[in-house]
Amino acid sequence: PALAKEAALIQQYVDRGRMLDIGCDLGDFFEWFVTPKWQCYGVELSPSAAAHAASVYRADVFTGTVRQASYEPGSFDLVTMIDLLYYLEDPIADLQEVAAILRPN
Repeated sequence: PALAKEAALIQQYVDRGRMLDIGCDLGDFFEWFVTPKWQCYGVELSPSAAAHAASVYRADVFTGTVRQASYEPGSFDLVTMIDLLYYLEDPIADLQEVAAILRPN
C-alpha cells in the first residue's frame, strides 16, 4: 500500500516518460508505472533481483550502481531512490549523478 501511495503522489507531478528506480530490488515499484506512458529502468546491485525485475516488469535493469551505469545526461524524467540513501557509500556523489541524469525542469 505504501508504494501505491508513493507512486500516486509522484504521478501528480510527473505523469509520463522515462523513469529510473535506483535500488529497484525485485521491481515492485514498477507495478504502478507499467503503462504505455512510462519506460521503466532500474539499477540494482543484486544480479538475481535485477533479472527478476527485468523479466517480470519488462524493465531495462542495470546490475551495479547508478554511477557505474553511466547514463547520458538528461536521460530520465523521473528518478526514484526509495529506502536507499543509507546504503550508499558516497550519497553526495550518487545524488550529483542523479541530478545530471534528470532532464531539466
